[in-house]
Amino acid sequence: MDPSLAHPYQSSGYLMIETVELTNFRSFREAKLRDCRRVNVIVGENASGKTALLEGMFLAAGPSPEIALRIKGFRGMENLSFEGQESQMNEILWRDLFFQFNTRKAAYVSLSGKETSSTRSITVTYREKDQLVIPQQIERQRKNKAPKVIEQREFSPITFRWRWPHGRFTNVEPRFIDGKVALPNTLPDSNVESSFFAANRTYSIKETANRFSALSRSYRETNAIKLFSEHFPQVKNISLESYGGQAILYAQVDNLSEKIPLTMISSGMTKLAALLFAIPNQPRGVILVDEIENGFYYKRFPILWRSLMSFAREYDSQIFASTHSLECLSGLLEAIDDGQLEDISLIRVEKENDASILRQFSGKMFKAGMEMDGEVR
Repeated sequence: MDPSLAHPYQSSGYLMIETVELTNFRSFREAKLRDCRRVNVIVGENASGKTALLEGMFLAAGPSPEIALRIKGFRGMENLSFEGQESQMNEILWRDLFFQFNTRKAAYVSLSGKETSSTRSITVTYREKDQLVIPQQIERQRKNKAPKVIEQREFSPITFRWRWPHGRFTNVEPRFIDGKVALPNTLPDSNVESSFFAANRTYSIKETANRFSALSRSYRETNAIKLFSEHFPQVKNISLESYGGQAILYAQVDNLSEKIPLTMISSGMTKLAALLFAIPNQPRGVILVDEIENGFYYKRFPILWRSLMSFAREYDSQIFASTHSLECLSGLLEAIDDGQLEDISLIRVEKENDASILRQFSGKMFKAGMEMDGEVR
């Protein structure tokens, strides 16, 4: 057998997430999706809650509060430095996780499916000090006796509680040590692999290279390169090469006398490589993409969707992707036939009474709306 055809994972038609629930999280007072499909396309106006939905799902996949800090970076806040008292720092870092900053009620996101192993949730609670019995206090046991001082324990107002299948829980309470957020050194593995591709960030060259390397070691890179070349025919091959001592992806391109770093050719190539190499590295995983159309020429959208859907089916992965582009939506319908419409769900995020709500449409309803020139975005 040709080793390039070796495939350690066999598809079983398994869908990981069918239901998503959000309560008191970001812009969601209370919302629920009940029928997620293989490919779930999220549309809506600016500031409607599309990114918040993706962030909630990413956080629920867990299992570290570091994800909550990372999604701040996705929104362009990774290089900010904060100064102030610890209580102020906690408010800055965590209160925006709660709907209208209401920390008196827990923020909650749940992901569930038919299989027990596909169910998990995150509950975030924030407690002000005035909600607790202050542990440092003076007790006078009897008159004329010296006061007994009860030693003060460390206090963290924020608790992240993940619920995993079979009744397992993980509690993490971030604290500030020397002005920095401290997290446990070891955390349990999540029962689902997930990747978040933010709209306004350049994708990690190192992470994409590592994923390609994992595919290459097990002879699984051939199909990914083939799909990539269908999108960008001028690229004949992709390989790992040293760049200043660091392994990065290089492309063999027509009419060039030597290979060139992939990231130096186009942002679209970098993004497609990141997506295609992520899916086979996390079978039965979830790919979350904010503004999937960014970096791609509109005529390439059908090829993009065919490539992603092919890999999603092969590796039993799900895709949740937001878009503002009507061409991107049209490209999705062009990429599939009527028999594949059941693999598609359109999720429209809207604002109602200052809260984000979710409206969901099947692939058939999505297609009918597009054919009637309806404004599905």
